[in-house]
Amino acid sequence: MTDGPLLFASVSAHGQLNPLLTVAGELSRRRVDGLWFATTDDARAEIDALTVDAPVGFASLGAASRRAMLADWDDETYDALTSGAKLRSYAAFVRQAFDTGFLTEQFERTLAWVDELRPRLMVIDVNSFGAIDAAGLRGIPYVLSVPFPVSALFLTELPWRYPTPFSGLPRTMTAGQQVRNVLFRLGRLAASSQPAVARAYLSYVRARRAAGVRRPAGMSPHYLDRATDIVNYSLFGLEHPFERAPRSLRMVGTVVPPLPQAGPEGDELRDWLDSRDSVVYIAFGTIARLRAAQVAAIVDAAARLGPRHHVLWKLPTAQQALLPADLPANLRIESWLPSQLDVLAHPHVRAFFSHGGGNSVHEALRFGKPLLVTPFWLDCYDIAARVVEAGAALPLRHRERPDPAEIAAKLDELLTGAAARERAAYWAERLTEAGGTEAVADLVLKRYADVG
Repeated sequence: MTDGPLLFASVSAHGQLNPLLTVAGELSRRRVDGLWFATTDDARAEIDALTVDAPVGFASLGAASRRAMLADWDDETYDALTSGAKLRSYAAFVRQAFDTGFLTEQFERTLAWVDELRPRLMVIDVNSFGAIDAAGLRGIPYVLSVPFPVSALFLTELPWRYPTPFSGLPRTMTAGQQVRNVLFRLGRLAASSQPAVARAYLSYVRARRAAGVRRPAGMSPHYLDRATDIVNYSLFGLEHPFERAPRSLRMVGTVVPPLPQAGPEGDELRDWLDSRDSVVYIAFGTIARLRAAQVAAIVDAAARLGPRHHVLWKLPTAQQALLPADLPANLRIESWLPSQLDVLAHPHVRAFFSHGGGNSVHEALRFGKPLLVTPFWLDCYDIAARVVEAGAALPLRHRERPDPAEIAAKLDELLTGAAARERAAYWAERLTEAGGTEAVADLVLKRYADVG
């Protein structure tokens, strides 16, 4: 590739960033020249690590927005986001995360890189509004990456009987659930009219208009219409089908890099997994903040699973202060793992206890692991509901004060029963057949050639 580089752009949040890191790494392995990746400076080390055979340049977009970094939110804001009331949670997220100044700055920085690099094609995370605007302003074709249930982008076009995004409701609803679904959808539409949100949005529209952006009041529909392709890392059957899905939508399944990811630093953990026949892996992403009751319940549940089953728990260092002094012998706790994918791919890991994040759930299914899910926020409610409906997961009823007996019983069902394991194996086959990383890389290269 010589006639203009290929520019990736993403926010630095791992849920959005990781799929594009995997695709960019695949293109580097294919010795594709002219690869660049635009994101904020907190992700620089991950971009620098992408270079395998062909280099991947780092296009700095400056410092990340602290307001948009969920891991940095104070406890009061975090509690509002993860409260049991899903609509209140959504409204809190919209108020906090819509940072007009940061969005405008990201547009200006991305536009400067676009003018300097003159990319032939861009691959953009759907939440990178500034990058999408920059591509549109300069007439650069782009592929959109959507790492959450794609129906969330089509809220106003979904039938009223379709589960409203972020509601966590099932596809087949009772009469009561249908009423809740309608009320939740109306509440979601009203959340965007909160005075603080409306003021911020109008300020952003004015900034976009001043920059020359077409349709400055438009967001999702215009972005979707202009994309050559919309790439989603799931499949219909996990995601619920909907009539207005565009022809440009590509459901490619899970994207994973070549495994094992970890080098010698992963040897000790691999040996530990090799020596234990049945392991449950527990991880709740980079944002979740467990409370004392939750930590105690998980430790109790782990003890109930022993000695037949072992438990590997990735728990941040700060939350390890909540652990009891005495831990069961079958429980191993780590604050960091060389590679979560290596763990999920290991044949002795039999089940995954997860927060229902899109990447984590699809990575687990890609390797045929059934899940116990306890969602904490936003799209995780929907992802958890979908994987339960798909037969590959069981739900935990009470997230705030979980019952250790329920945790242990449901994990034991996943470990010893056939139903969820068989469905997870079915989805592993389907996700593999969809093409994943190779399919996205092939698509991007085809679009690059088409532009020429």
